[in-house]
Amino acid sequence: MDKAVIIREPEIHKHIHRMAKEIIEKHYPIDDVLFTGRTTVRAAMDALMDFGRPKKIELAVLVDRGDTNRELPIKDDYVGNEWNISPDGTINVHLR
Repeated sequence: MDKAVIIREPEIHKHIHRMAKEIIEKHYPIDDVLFTGRTTVRAAMDALMDFGRPKKIELAVLVDRGDTNRELPIKDDYVGNEWNISPDGTINVHLR
């Protein structure tokens, strides 16, 4: 018969803190299309900051629409394509 594993609340907090530290130190936010910088990128940065101040945040995006329409001072570190299109233009990203 399998034994049940009981994790007490302080252990859960330690585990969550350890996982958050690994995310801060080893993972990068990824966005599909970087445009104004207000949506996914900002939300990812806020989430990372909730667990402490990271030493460095590097951003990866599939498509950068150019920095002329940025509302926040955000620049991608890794980019698949850069397309400078009008602010009312649309980019559809399909992943397979």
